[in-house]
Amino acid sequence: MLIQQAKRLGFTLAEIQEWIRDFESDRLTTDEKQRILSQKLGQIDERIEELGKMKIYLSAKLESLHLQQSH
Repeated sequence: MLIQQAKRLGFTLAEIQEWIRDFESDRLTTDEKQRILSQKLGQIDERIEELGKMKIYLSAKLESLHLQQSH
């Protein structure tokens, strides 16, 4: 489920694999894990913002088409 969700959010399989491998190993300190998670959360926030802008744009286009059709 995590992999599917991460893919839908735009992460590549290579990124997901690296992320899982790093977290399952003892190679990373807690601080490093926190830094990585913070970065991933930032990337998700950026993606949400991009999707929000796209939604606004597409909604405006749809509304424009509805207005044209009613004339």
